[in-house]
Amino acid sequence: MKSERPGAMSPTDRGIGIVVFALTAILFVWRLSTPSQLVFDETHYVRQGLEFFRLEDWTNHSHPPFGKWLIGASQALLGENAFAWRIPGAVLGAMVPTCVYAVMRMFGFSVQEAIAAAALTTLNQTLFVQARTAMLDIYALAFFALSVTFLIWSAKRVRSRGGATFGLILSGVLLGLGAATKWTTGINMVLVWSGIFIWRLTETSPNGWVLPRLFGSGFAGWRHFSLLGAGLRQGVIAILVYLLTFLPFLFMSQGLDLMELHQNMFSDVSGPLAEHPFSSRWWEWPIMLEPIWYYFERPEGMSYGDQAIFLVGNPLVYWLGLPAMLIVFILGLLRGDGAMLAIAGAFLAFWLIWAAIPRDLTFSYYYEPAATLLGMGIVAFIARILPVTSRPYVMWIWLLLAAACFGFFYPVLAGVPLQPDEWLRYRWFEIWG
Repeated sequence: MKSERPGAMSPTDRGIGIVVFALTAILFVWRLSTPSQLVFDETHYVRQGLEFFRLEDWTNHSHPPFGKWLIGASQALLGENAFAWRIPGAVLGAMVPTCVYAVMRMFGFSVQEAIAAAALTTLNQTLFVQARTAMLDIYALAFFALSVTFLIWSAKRVRSRGGATFGLILSGVLLGLGAATKWTTGINMVLVWSGIFIWRLTETSPNGWVLPRLFGSGFAGWRHFSLLGAGLRQGVIAILVYLLTFLPFLFMSQGLDLMELHQNMFSDVSGPLAEHPFSSRWWEWPIMLEPIWYYFERPEGMSYGDQAIFLVGNPLVYWLGLPAMLIVFILGLLRGDGAMLAIAGAFLAFWLIWAAIPRDLTFSYYYEPAATLLGMGIVAFIARILPVTSRPYVMWIWLLLAAACFGFFYPVLAGVPLQPDEWLRYRWFEIWG
């Protein structure tokens, strides 16, 4: 069929994208109200989000307002219950594998390869847990993934000036909403544009000067814009949308003082922080030295039936995906393969930036933007590096083993009641809690 041609985006691809989203959403929403109590950092955002939506108070200064506003809006609409405060994140989280499918197709991978990458992203386990927990990280990740998807679409799939502009504007809107949830969204987009700039520098230009590469139009990407022009079309919109998310403060007692609000937010995220038992360092995340037990309780009135939520990656994706990604990066450099370099370069950038960010406490869920790319890296490794005859077999075996591992861990990913001490079977190492 037509959509089998690598790189093509057809109505069939859009249909497959809808199916990917629907199946992922069903998986994420199933038993979403379990447990009914607050889980991990939900304590920081559920009540505060509802208070902010009602224009009553702004007590959590750590991050911008939009993600908290969404959590509050959902409760105002559906009631103060676990399903209400988690459903926006579950729906947005289901968009992430959908974006993975779309990006893989635009990078020239086949339908089957793109579906496999989306499936491995869903099965990485940490995305599942994050999507079912009312924390800001899943909102920021989803808006960022959507923004990048439309950014790539505007560059690779649109032939008209108006269509490319529309894609950049839509990307900017989503970027603004992501940055208005967590500032790391903006940092990650700066990394994306840094990669695009490096790509632009590798192209020829008159006399080898940098300026024509910034201001010259017609390069492989946005055919009608310069690199700077494309960035401004996205960036200006993102800034405007970001600022608009602060409008609710006009109707609150403290008023809208952007300078004070941002000073408070910056102080909260950059100041000295108390020690935390679940904190970990950036180099520990890919090898899962410090997974986090988000929740561990026994339901009231029961003598057995512990419930647990364990933020732990899928070993078939995390542990095997890391060497696969490094090989993809090295061979991408040697071969000049843009898709391989984009996937592996983004992974390394989103991960290693945490080695440079001066923050006292970091947590393994900060790795999620990078971990989201592991499925793409595994598929790139199989599709672009392994012998042609072995690729389908390796792909299916990898998927089946990852699905089996996800099934094994599912009870402690979804809070399924356990028998006494049954949780110990999921603690493979002493350092896992």
